[in-house]
Amino acid sequence: MAKARKRSFLSGLLYGLNIFVALGLLASYLAFYIPPNTLSIFAFFGLAYPILLVINILFVFYWALRLRIKFILSLLSILVGFGHFAKLYKFGNNTELITNTKKLKVMTYNVRMFNSYQWIPEEGVPNKIKKEVDTEKPDIFMVQEYYKGKITPDFGFNYSFVKPTNVSGNYGLSIFSKYPIVNTGTLDLMDLGESQSSYNNQFIFADIDWNGKKVRAINIHLASVGLETGDYQRLQKPNEGSQEEIKDGFLKIFKQLNRAFKKRAEQIVALKRAINSSPYPVIVCGDFNDTPQSFTYHQVDLLLEDTYMAEGTGFGKTYVRGPIPFRIDYIFHSEELKTLDFKVGKNKLSDHFPVIAEIGFK
Repeated sequence: MAKARKRSFLSGLLYGLNIFVALGLLASYLAFYIPPNTLSIFAFFGLAYPILLVINILFVFYWALRLRIKFILSLLSILVGFGHFAKLYKFGNNTELITNTKKLKVMTYNVRMFNSYQWIPEEGVPNKIKKEVDTEKPDIFMVQEYYKGKITPDFGFNYSFVKPTNVSGNYGLSIFSKYPIVNTGTLDLMDLGESQSSYNNQFIFADIDWNGKKVRAINIHLASVGLETGDYQRLQKPNEGSQEEIKDGFLKIFKQLNRAFKKRAEQIVALKRAINSSPYPVIVCGDFNDTPQSFTYHQVDLLLEDTYMAEGTGFGKTYVRGPIPFRIDYIFHSEELKTLDFKVGKNKLSDHFPVIAEIGFK
């Protein structure tokens, strides 16, 4: 009798947890639609989507193997947002036989200042990044966290637009092109009186003449979370230190995430305006610092095509750190264009992997 009560109590406790993670998964879908600067709690659930999904899948198997109808709760919560799963993992692509050989190969890469502060304990990182670019041979190469100094490699492009975004003038965004750049510009993402050293407040664009057709290449780096080494250590070892240190550590991380969610929601308004006002088809590349379950992603996805969704396979993980396959770097394009191929590089020469896509006119 006591064993039966114990099993019943454990079953009830597990189902209570099941209800919580099922509701959490449903809440993660709302991150798509609710601006974080209006209500940010759903953005946190959106960030946790991969973890919530895995736990719900485990509950489906657990209850099903025990022949309990309780498995329906998690199953339904997964099916309601099944479209989100495709943004996390692609089983295959839609590759077709391409008869038109006119392909524009685009590469975007957050190079983390070419490892100028030795974040990676490896020699020759700038030259290794150059070698990777030489191997891929992109026609357009967009760089975030570009650093201009003695270690900066010469990528050998005929045309370029480099825009510093810090006071010293050696850090920012760049666009390199094999084709003529006929116009360039810089647009403010926001004007809230904050220094550019705190958040990335600008993006750049270049109008490129590609075989007589013009495209507008937009390079963007949205507000980062700004977590430091100690913050990542806190996440890796959550129970380390006193209760006060644990509380303060997680409170700091929460505030940083919350602030960045809101900043990106404000910044994306300017990007949407730039996309809609472009006289040419656009290719938007960059480090969005947000996942495909986010409001930021959804706002761009409503206007443009995500090259990963068109031709990607697997998880498409672009952020190097941690076991969770976060995809936060993207290549989008206008509907006048077509994705022909897509891939993510695998060399760990930054805290981001490079993203490469081949694009053509329809």
